Amino acid sequence: FQNRLVAEAYNQLSMKYKDWEWELRKFAYSWATGAENRINNASEVNTLLSELQLEIRKEIEDKRLETLDKLKVLFESGADNVQLMERYKEQFKLSISTLCIQLQDNSIQKCRDTLNRRAGLQRVDDIWDEFNKQVEEQVKKLLQNCKEVQQVLDDEELKTAFEGMWRDTLFKLNYQPCTERNIEVEIENLLREDTKAQGRVINESLKSKSLSKLGTKW
Repeated sequence: FQNRLVAEAYNQLSMKYKDWEWELRKFAYSWATGAENRINNASEVNTLLSELQLEIRKEIEDKRLETLDKLKVLFESGADNVQLMERYKEQFKLSISTLCIQLQDNSIQKCRDTLNRRAGLQRVDDIWDEFNKQVEEQVKKLLQNCKEVQQVLDDEELKTAFEGMWRDTLFKLNYQPCTERNIEVEIENLLREDTKAQGRVINESLKSKSLSKLGTKW
């Protein structure tokens, strides 16, 4: 009989923990979304990551203590035979603290990823501006040369001259075309890795056929 009461109390406490976990995850998601917007809209980002790290650490610590207080109040209330769960109290406290550390680290990593993405996009813009500038200069140079020698090029000659100028410009810019990627294979590999431990049904299906041949029905 007591075992049944313990099981019921544990189930009630687990449900409470899931509610707290949802609140913590929702807060972390909302904070990370706001932080990403701040990074994208900031005019200066040199010290922004440090500021965001300090902010999320304080916010998460406050949330951790707040959740631990909820756990303490629940045990002190004696509701739902929770006193039978005393031996599991430390386990739930540890779960709360571990979750908070995970959410904190994930939030900081999202900030780093956003900063790296912003820096990458800025680099792309800089390369594009430089590329346009050099192409424009080469086109002007080509037209000026034709004008100086009073040469009128027909369409085919103009095309040949432009293609040569284009190749020379790309060479000077050290242009590297994008390598072709097999997105289907990459997604399938990620899916296999992600479901290695808990996606037995998916893994069994993938053993017999590739992802593209399975279609949308398992």
